[in-house]
Amino acid sequence: MEENLSEDSLDNGGVNCEDVNRDYMDGGKRAWGDDKVDKYEFQREYGAVIYVHVETTNRVITHLLIAKSRVGPVKSLSVPRLELCGAVLLAELSSALLLKLPDESFRTFWTNLTIVLAWLNKPPYKR
Repeated sequence: MEENLSEDSLDNGGVNCEDVNRDYMDGGKRAWGDDKVDKYEFQREYGAVIYVHVETTNRVITHLLIAKSRVGPVKSLSVPRLELCGAVLLAELSSALLLKLPDESFRTFWTNLTIVLAWLNKPPYKR
C-alpha cells in the first residue's frame, strides 16, 4: 500500500528542519545527495536516503537527514521495477524535504542504476 508523502507527514514523522544543525549548512560548498535501491537478498525491498554533504576549507561533513524504506507488494516485481519504485520514493522524499531547506543549497542526485537513468531520458509520452 503506497502512501503519499507530504510536508505534514515529514513534520509528524519527527523530521523537523529546524532541528538540523545549521552550522553544517553555513558556508562552504553544499550538496544534497541520495543513495537508493540496492538489490537485497529477497529483491522485494527498496528505499531512499537523503543526506547533507558540506565541504568547507577545513573539513567535510556528511549527515543523514531522512531515510525511508518500503517492502514491495506480494506479487513479484522485476528488479528494474523495484529500482524505479526507489526512484519515485526518493522524488517524494526530496520534494517534501527540500522545500524546507535553503534555496541556495546545491542539490545533487545520484544513482548507479542505468535503468532509472534510461527511463528518465525517455520522452514523457513513452513512459
